[in-house]
Formats: sequence, structure tokens, C-alpha cells
Amino acid sequence: MAKRKHKKFRVVDSSEIQGEGSFVKIKNISLNEILEHSQSANGKPDDEEAAQLGLQILDDMIVEWDWVDDDDEPLPVPAENPGTIASLPFQESSWLLKETGIEKLLDQKN
Repeated sequence: MAKRKHKKFRVVDSSEIQGEGSFVKIKNISLNEILEHSQSANGKPDDEEAAQLGLQILDDMIVEWDWVDDDDEPLPVPAENPGTIASLPFQESSWLLKETGIEKLLDQKN
């Protein structure tokens, strides 16, 4: 019997970006979920709209983590607090884009 390789959720070690022992639980979203987000854009989105769309999708994908801010205070979980990722330092948001695969979606030329 086949075993699914890409399950609905996966946990990724984020030690390289947030420190030893940190993690991110990522929801692997479906094509339907991506299409639902993209329907909010009218027609072909420009670069800024595409970036906003990517952030919205990314917010939905991060369902649990133990990340902290500069004062070592816990950061809110993006799926429950949209906009959290937009406020992260560039290195951290870039890392999340890469780990979730959203970076590839944004790089596609339409």
C-alpha cells in the first residue's frame, strides 16, 4: 500500500534562523486554497499584489511555531494573527518563503 510522502502538516527545524531547538509547523495547502486566495486579486496581480498574496498564503500555512522577537517574547502564530510574517526581519521571512515553497509560486512568470 502506498504511503503519502507529503502529509497535511510537517514540522521543520528552524534552528538556523531562530536559534537552537526552534521549529515551525507548516500546513501544506491545497491548490484549491491557493486559488481561493488568488481570486481576491482582480485579474493578473502586479508585483505588489503578488507579494501580498504570497504573505496571505504564508500566514495560513504557519499553524504553530516557537519563534520569539528581539526581547525573546513569543511571536503570535501567523495563521491566527495575519500580518505577523510581514513584520519579521527580511532574513526570517525569506527563510519561511523558501521552506514553504511559496518562493517558487511568487517566482513564476505568468
